[in-house]
This record gives sequence, C-alpha cells and structure tokens, in this order.
Amino acid sequence: LSIKSVQSIIIALLLKARLVKDQFITARALLDFIYYLITGPKYLFDNLFNEDANELVSKVSLFDPCSLRRKNIDIFILQRKLELLSTEYSFFSNELLEIGIDCHSNYVDHYSLVRLFYILKDYKFSNNYHLTFKQDFDDCLIDKYATIWGLHASYDGSKDEKQELKSFYKDIVLVAINKYANRNASNLSKDEFFISSHNNLDLTVELELAVSYSEIKKIKDQKISFFMAYMKVEDKALPPIPISINMLNLMMKIVQGYRPNKHDKNTVVLLDEIVCQIIEEANKSNVLYLHTGSSKIKIKKIDDDDIEVSGGAAI
Repeated sequence: LSIKSVQSIIIALLLKARLVKDQFITARALLDFIYYLITGPKYLFDNLFNEDANELVSKVSLFDPCSLRRKNIDIFILQRKLELLSTEYSFFSNELLEIGIDCHSNYVDHYSLVRLFYILKDYKFSNNYHLTFKQDFDDCLIDKYATIWGLHASYDGSKDEKQELKSFYKDIVLVAINKYANRNASNLSKDEFFISSHNNLDLTVELELAVSYSEIKKIKDQKISFFMAYMKVEDKALPPIPISINMLNLMMKIVQGYRPNKHDKNTVVLLDEIVCQIIEEANKSNVLYLHTGSSKIKIKKIDDDDIEVSGGAAI
C-alpha cells in the first residue's frame, strides 16, 4: 500500500466506482475501505476485490481484473491450474517471498495472482514477469473519458483542442446519435434521420447536426461525473447533453454496431430524449423523403396549397 503506483491504481478504481456506479464516497467510507485493505483476511490484492466486504469494496470488486477475458490472462490461469508455469514465473514468485507474498500458500490461487499482476502493473519488480500482462489491463474507456472531460473543461478555442474535440464528436457522438435514431432504418445516409414508418414506407428528413464550440468555450465549472455536449440542429441549439462515462461507453459501442437493450435502459433514456428533440425539429422541415424498396421520393412543400414531388429512381 505504500507503493505510489499501487496507490494510483486504487484511486483509479475508486474513481471508476464513482463514475460508473455513482458510488458516493464519504470520509468514513474511505477510512473503512483502507482499514479493510490492511486488516482483511487475505492479501491486499484479494481484499481489494472482495464483494462481500464493506460497501465501497463491494463496488470496487465489480472491476475485478479476473473478470476480463483476455488471451494472455486465460492462458496463465490454465497454466497455473495445470502447474505448467515457466522458469520466469518461478523466479518471480520466489522474489515475492522476500516482500512477504507466498504464491504457494492456501491464500493465493490463480485469480489472486491476476489481481496481484493488476495492482503492480505500473511497478517494476524482480524480472518484471507481471508486466507481461500490463496491456491486458489497459482501461481504454476511463482514459478516453478523462481525455474528453479534460478537453471540455479547458477548451479555449485553440486549433489543436478544437481538432481533438472535432474528432470526438464526428467519430463518436454524431455517429452514435444518427445510428440510434436510424436503428429501424439502417440503410439511411449519415445526414438523414428516420421519422416514422407507414405501410412499408419510411419517412425521413435530411438535417445538419453540428457541434456548438462557442458554447463549449463558455464552460467554467464542470462536475467530474459528466461533461456537457453542446449540439445544434439546423443552427438551432439543442439543450446541453450530459455525457457520463456510461453514456460515452454506450455511444462507443453503438458506433461499433451494438444495439441497446433493456440492460441499457437508464442510459438509453437520454438518447431517446436527444432523438425526440431532433425529430421535433425534423417535423418543421419543408422537405421530406419517402423510402420505398430501393426508391427515394422527395416531397417539398412550396406553400400551403402546393407540394412538389420528385425522384423515385432506384437508389
């Protein structure tokens, strides 16, 4: 616990519990947490992920590295079970004895070792056998969230920061919103939004969904649990969108082809609100499109008594 890199990993786990599970952390809870890490029945790396311990430890246990499905980790667990471990591991485990960790005791199984490798992933020790698994423990989500949160908090309009934000919105936020809005009509282009379906006819509209960088620049105080995304439809500002780490995770998965289900209901509610606001603006458009089979028909309102219909060619 006195190793700085181990302290950093524990702090990161507490941060994840706060961001992902909305765990409130009081001074008393933190003291109980540290007390249990030190006095718990097993080594610190097992105490840290004991789901039956106090409230804070039980939340941290949800991020147990043993739940990761990684090839290197699975191979190590299998080798440990079959007692087919390398000479590098044998040397490493003998070195651990010098700091009071007995890998051959009844307190340490193959899962315990994975947790040990995890909390030491930023610490050089012995022959560094444990660093073999360092990349398997990388947490891309929290790193991504921290980066984007920081960009929103410090954005001053500079070219470099704007380029990073532009990439985030273009590749994740805008794509995720469009894909979710068009989940029942996946053949639409990125500028089209699905409105409704009638007798095998899909009604859509073309809209320009963009980022409001001027509003992001105005951000002064920002909560750690979310950052505000500022969007506009056809130059009309949408209400600011709070993006938590769970919302970011869902958006990233949608971009990769994931379809939200009942397990995402708490996060999907916000996406539904965003889409409803977009559709509300879409209903004001003078130009609509009808998709039927492979044809696309354009319907344009000229005035109250005149409608122009065009298209119908195969698309």
